[in-house]
Amino acid sequence: MRKLGHGHSVLFCAPLEIQRKLGKLARVDHSRKDIEVRDVILWCIDQTCVTYRKLVPVWAKQGVSYQKRFVAWTKLWKSSVKLFPQDVLEKEAKTLQEHYGFERSNTNKISGYHPAKQYRRIQFKQIEEKCSSVDVESFRGAPMLEEQEQEQEQERELHHEIERDQDNQRPPRAGAVQHSFCEELKHFVQKGMLPKEHPCFIPAFQILSTTSANGCDVPCWSPKLLVTSDFAQVVDGQYKETDNFLRPVNWVVSSLIDPTFLVIMSPYEVNKLLPEIVRSRSVILHMYSPRVTKDTPSFEGLTFCTTPSPPMPWSPGVSLVDQLNIFAGQLYFRNYEAYARVCGFLGLCLNDTNPRNADLIASDGFVDKRNRQLLRMPGSPFSRSPVLPLRLLLGIRRKGHSYLSTHMGQILHGRPLLTEDFL
Repeated sequence: MRKLGHGHSVLFCAPLEIQRKLGKLARVDHSRKDIEVRDVILWCIDQTCVTYRKLVPVWAKQGVSYQKRFVAWTKLWKSSVKLFPQDVLEKEAKTLQEHYGFERSNTNKISGYHPAKQYRRIQFKQIEEKCSSVDVESFRGAPMLEEQEQEQEQERELHHEIERDQDNQRPPRAGAVQHSFCEELKHFVQKGMLPKEHPCFIPAFQILSTTSANGCDVPCWSPKLLVTSDFAQVVDGQYKETDNFLRPVNWVVSSLIDPTFLVIMSPYEVNKLLPEIVRSRSVILHMYSPRVTKDTPSFEGLTFCTTPSPPMPWSPGVSLVDQLNIFAGQLYFRNYEAYARVCGFLGLCLNDTNPRNADLIASDGFVDKRNRQLLRMPGSPFSRSPVLPLRLLLGIRRKGHSYLSTHMGQILHGRPLLTEDFL
């Protein structure tokens, strides 16, 4: 508290319940609405007095019990017959008369106890005076407080017994795969066309077969969205589940010769082929990042930091970009049209409020092929619900962080979105 008011200050932090009590105290005692320092100090003093008054019966009860035991042991010490003094024992039970009788109020009074010895009376007189100074006349409430303190003490003692050291069993260390580079990729950058046999180009959703999201129907997703073999292989084949080793999508290459497909590359390949990409007039390198927060700008237009600049007019395929966003783990849509388009592609109907159609729609919003015409839905390649595999895919991309409140989190849990959600 040194130099308080001369460069130093004090900040009082209290929960809402205490703040209300302080405000009530300020209005009653000072007819003010604002809480000041004197109100905090006054409330602290008042609570100290209340706690002190509650603990005085416990203190008096312990003092009287000590005097009784002292007198009993003194008699035992001076007596020639060494029998156990019964006055030392506390009473374990009370009769119904003592519990509910008319005289129960007098049994707990402090003034009802009179020690036999004169020197003990002097000490008891001091206890009685201390109790009367705070208007405490009986021992009522003292046993209850003692029991609560004993229970808390037992909990503190047992707290150390239930402590345990948790040893997480980690999987064995994974060996990193050496980066690979194939000549077909260089041919693609130079010519803008995929070779007839291209083993180093893999459908994007096919690499999810080694993850927990392996339930995605690969034939239902576009084979025009490709990843390179170096992007797909991160660790050696000892790992059966590669959830923790799925590369983020940051570099996408499109072709000016055949704009119907997109290729996702690894940073190693982009760095190695960057001079060829700069010289090429057949491909465009796009910097991409999925939109995982609502305030983040969208990169799905594939016009951010391109090498070289795309010709005008130029735009990627809308359905292919939608699948790119899903594969990369994008959580927010740019507008309501994109939301409706993705729901139609996945076979989800979330905005139908007609109770007659309730039996046609599953709990997750998926609609079978035979019922889509009845609901006037667009065509979808999925014959079974893709909701659960996509939940697992987003869980892998989010590394365990919750995404329920996002656009994708809402539709994957059967909750429709409104136009107001895209403002």
